[in-house]
Amino acid sequence: MKKLVLLGVFAVFFMFASTAAASEIKVLTQPAVKGDSVSSLGTVLIKITGGALKNGDIGLFRLPEDFRFCNEDESTMTQGDWVEQLSNEAIMVGNAKNYVKIPRKYGGKENALYGQGNLSVTQLDENEIMLKVNTTPDISQDSYILLYLGAIYIDEDAGEIIMSMRAPSGSGFPFPSTDKLGRTGGAKVKVNADTEQDDAQKDQADVDKTAPAEKPVAEEVETTGIDKKIIKFAIGSMQATLNGSTVSLDAAPYINSSGFTMVPLRFIAEALNVRVEWLPNLSQVNIYGDSNILINVETGAVYIDNSIHQLPSPPEVIAPGRVFVPLRFVSETQHAEIDYEKNHKVITIKR
Repeated sequence: MKKLVLLGVFAVFFMFASTAAASEIKVLTQPAVKGDSVSSLGTVLIKITGGALKNGDIGLFRLPEDFRFCNEDESTMTQGDWVEQLSNEAIMVGNAKNYVKIPRKYGGKENALYGQGNLSVTQLDENEIMLKVNTTPDISQDSYILLYLGAIYIDEDAGEIIMSMRAPSGSGFPFPSTDKLGRTGGAKVKVNADTEQDDAQKDQADVDKTAPAEKPVAEEVETTGIDKKIIKFAIGSMQATLNGSTVSLDAAPYINSSGFTMVPLRFIAEALNVRVEWLPNLSQVNIYGDSNILINVETGAVYIDNSIHQLPSPPEVIAPGRVFVPLRFVSETQHAEIDYEKNHKVITIKR
């Protein structure tokens, strides 16, 4: 009997240890931004395993000293700016740039914390907020919280930008934690926003043939300059032409289920003489051309010169691991002339 009791105790212990391990904090991007400016920083995802949160739990988020949460006009946010907004798909608390989002679903799973008034935000200082849980979520479902940092005043000499997250003992928030939100001093601009997709399906997405998923470092491809570029694709064809020369593709352009024409990102980027950098650990692609662009492959969110956008249709990863984006993205971000010959389904890109 003693053995059975001990086995039961160990079973319960390991069950809760395993459950606790499921909670996580993930910074979906780590942008490079300019100091002494109001810029977008990384979006923070907090996943809390079912049964961990309870009514009254709090979590504190603190930006570095001399940083501050800002409104669209770059004024400092106050408590009155943290307004709850409701929709059928999500609840947001904040302004148009900085807000806490509680999606109805995340990764196809119901969010236990979704509901009006279930989470409140209190601004403690110009660089610190407190989240408070006002309900005990369903223990059979995980809770998901996204913190969007779209307008943050960045101190002039910040260097690496670290957010401190902490909680009182006994709180269900998976804190303490210190996470890098970005850095200053570089010309790169990086992206992120939240995802309503299943992250696990795309964590291993390989963006190009030179970037194996198992490599932990960023890879860069340099291209040489040619004055004029003319690229031709045909929908469904594994061949393209670049300035009249035939080249082989390992994944063909196509029209997706939403009716968007999807084209291979890396091939076009390199053909247009822009530098491409793949960050495998973050599932992000940096594109350095006339503008600094970063695409989050998981979400379709895009930063273009420090401004956040959303692709008209999310990126899609096609075997053997090629990222495809809507043709419209190419025309709008690369200032390219696009011609579509409907009868033969031929796309011509000129720049």
